[in-house]
Parts: sequence; C-alpha cells; structure tokens
Amino acid sequence: LNICIGMGSYYEGLENLRCSYSEALQALKIGKKLVNNSSFYFIDDMGLSCLIPEINTNSANRFQTKKLSKLLNDNNFVVLRETFIGFCDCNMSIAQTANTLFLHRNTLLYRLNKIAKLTGLDPRNFQDAIQLYTAFHIKIFLE
Repeated sequence: LNICIGMGSYYEGLENLRCSYSEALQALKIGKKLVNNSSFYFIDDMGLSCLIPEINTNSANRFQTKKLSKLLNDNNFVVLRETFIGFCDCNMSIAQTANTLFLHRNTLLYRLNKIAKLTGLDPRNFQDAIQLYTAFHIKIFLE
C-alpha cells in the first residue's frame, strides 16, 4: 500500500477550505514529480516549484529548452542534472555537495564547469543558478 498525503496552507473559515484543498492537490502533483522521496508533501515546502504548474506550458518548454539545449544533447545529462540539483540542495556548498553525493571535490568542480560551458550559465553564480534550477525543474515537471 503506497500512501501519499498532500497538505495545503491553513485558511480560517469553512469558505476557504477549497483553497487549502486545491493547494494540497497541487502539493501532491508537484511533490510526486519533483521530490519523489517522500509520502508527505506540504505546499509551503515546495518553494519556487509551486509556480511551475502556473506557467504556460509552451512558455515553460521554450524557457527550459533555451537554457538547457546544449546540455540535453550531452550523454551525461541526468548525471549533470542530479549533480546540480544536489549542489542547490546543499546550499551551493562545494564541500557539502561532494560529501553528500560521494564525489571527489575535483569531480564536482568538473561537472559544474561542464554545466557552465554547455549552458553559458555558471551554477556558482546565484542569478545563473536560479535560471538553471528553474529550467531543470520545468524539464522534470514536463516529463
């Protein structure tokens, strides 16, 4: 038996129950696609990912294709994607990411440099990282 729970924000009053229910469904949809390692999804924990379903699918697809086009053709796309997501999950800390992903520091740096070379966006730069993070999550969500 596989149970997944989605939870929306608390809203006062019975008339706002619909908002919470809608958010709970959205949390389940996003969580199953983007988190995948949990059975409980809370809308407030979804962060920027909450906005992805609200973006026009064509616009979202164009955005992620534009940002990731050269990277998508690389044989190691999945490895590079998981490395970058892990880097973000570790607050962009090289040492913590290397430890968490069981990588040598130089291997991690090589992969981050490869992402920068292929996309023109440096994962260690906050503004570029936001674009990459959004593009990767759109790609995962649309799959």
